[in-house]
Amino acid sequence: NELAALNVRSILVTSGTLSPLPSYSLELGLPFPHTLENAHIIGSDQISVRVVGKGVSGKSLTSTYKRRNDADYIIELGNTIISLGKVIPGCVLIFFPSYGLMWQCVEKWGGPISSRSRNTNSGKDNFFQARQKKAQSPAAGSARYCFPHAAVKMNQAAGATPWQRLNAVKSIVLEPKTTAELKEVIAEFDKYNDAPKSKGTFLIGVCRGKISEGIDFADDKCRAVIITGIPFAPYMDPKVKLKREYLDGVKASLASKPSEDGGFGTNKSATASKPVSLSGEEWYSQQAHRAVNQAIGRVIRHRADYGAILFLDSRYSTERNQLGVSKWIRSSFTADEGMGGTIRSLVKFFRGAKEKAD
Repeated sequence: NELAALNVRSILVTSGTLSPLPSYSLELGLPFPHTLENAHIIGSDQISVRVVGKGVSGKSLTSTYKRRNDADYIIELGNTIISLGKVIPGCVLIFFPSYGLMWQCVEKWGGPISSRSRNTNSGKDNFFQARQKKAQSPAAGSARYCFPHAAVKMNQAAGATPWQRLNAVKSIVLEPKTTAELKEVIAEFDKYNDAPKSKGTFLIGVCRGKISEGIDFADDKCRAVIITGIPFAPYMDPKVKLKREYLDGVKASLASKPSEDGGFGTNKSATASKPVSLSGEEWYSQQAHRAVNQAIGRVIRHRADYGAILFLDSRYSTERNQLGVSKWIRSSFTADEGMGGTIRSLVKFFRGAKEKAD
């Protein structure tokens, strides 16, 4: 508004995550007479977009708030990621809606903060104990978040935890809690991927987090992005609540504002002259979809790149949530084929994409 008041001739706003454009314009309170939303530079055979609404054992994958403490859901999610990871080459970026859910899943899978990972005799974490030695650890900070590929022995497979089976597929790197530790963690991530005969890495983080923007994961550094839910902000957070109430108030006041022409001398329809504003609920959903768009943008970084985007939440099968993602993804959505169909399609997709790239 300040720029417009200065009679600036043109204002150009560009970004890969402005979608949906109408609600962005409403949020700013500025009309954009000219808008352009392009398709991606890549071909349709370079991207595979799939919704996986049920896991490997047929249980529903829906990361609603009520289900986030459901142990069956968490284990089903872990087992589904393990199965997908076996057919995805290179690295896989996994995004959770929040840090709380990410760490909860890691714990339930038997990960580094789980009681199942602790040595009951000493009380020390087995995951961390070996990394206390300076000779084996490149940095004290990264040791807590980085786990090199570790195969599960045949005689131990039956009793392996989801975390151990996940780590047997690829190395695992967790998004660190502080920005100061990020550089060391990404250095370990690169080290795992550059190692001879590397099977890739599961890089696990959150939407709106440190790995969802600003880092270039080109080629084998990200062959797939997995979205495990819809990253709605905490509904009762004071700031979120105030924002929703403010927008609802503005919308209500504009809707009740009397016409300035007194009803004479105009042929404009009531619909055309009715003020438009963004409601609190629309803004709330929009922010979640923008966070998803930011995360899925990690998978394609240049013209010859290729990869898959997998939504492990049945809610992405609805038109409302598909319209919230960027335009270049919408046309590539594939109907949920179940895990069997998804696995077969991914194998075929990556084989064809690699042959074309080579």
